[in-house]
Amino acid sequence: TEQAIALGPEDLSLGREVFGVSAYLLGSMFRGMALVEMGRLEEAASDLDRASAHPAEQPTPFIWAQAWHVVRAYRSGDVSGALAHARRTLDRADGVGDTVTKVLAHVVLGIALVANEEWSAAEEAEQRALAIARKSRVGFGVTAWAIRFLAEVMLGRNDGRAALEMADEALAEARQSGGRLFEMDALLTRARALLRCEGTAGAAEAQHTLAEVSELIEETGAHCRSPAVHEISAEIARLLGDDVTRTRELREAHRLFVGMGALGHAARLAGGSDVE
Repeated sequence: TEQAIALGPEDLSLGREVFGVSAYLLGSMFRGMALVEMGRLEEAASDLDRASAHPAEQPTPFIWAQAWHVVRAYRSGDVSGALAHARRTLDRADGVGDTVTKVLAHVVLGIALVANEEWSAAEEAEQRALAIARKSRVGFGVTAWAIRFLAEVMLGRNDGRAALEMADEALAEARQSGGRLFEMDALLTRARALLRCEGTAGAAEAQHTLAEVSELIEETGAHCRSPAVHEISAEIARLLGDDVTRTRELREAHRLFVGMGALGHAARLAGGSDVE
């Protein structure tokens, strides 16, 4: 991606014969996406902005960059920003007519709505994404994300059992597609759902699930998920009555959120005295 970016923005025709889009914009898009997954959220924003600079002439990098802006905002705890980028993604995807981008646009709209705790609208968006994907037989792992966020909707409605079933479905789909990023997210939701519906009885299995996530983070470098591992670990410690571990895990989650620029989530944790 950095080699593609080095071609510069002066000639956006470079790469179009090979990729169908500008190599520079494509490189900016992919580097921004990678930086989000690595937990380098502030750096990612500038790359995603560059990839979004020519929406009329080059809509594909715009749509994907805006979609990962939603993911970046979700990881940052920026709920209003997530929704704004999701609306832009969907507006442009509706005009392009590409099935894959339409599926992605509805998935990230659902992500933004989950961040805003708009459960019914989020469910509708993710169900729409799945309907389009299944009708057109589009998969590539992003459908696992749609199912995972449906599980998050169930958690928002305090239906832990349904959330666990959906998280397991998302996990199976992610593993079938080979999507390690989607697999990690499904595992995180699965751990939360286990605690919600089983309490202390689910603590050991939730800890095992988090260990799987940690292994995948080390394998892939997708460190944007590391704070969530510690935050869920703190919830396990709370259920087990281990206040020392709970406080330590919350402080580590807060430190990691601050370090990666997820200031919304850092502020959320700082609302409790345990991270002071």
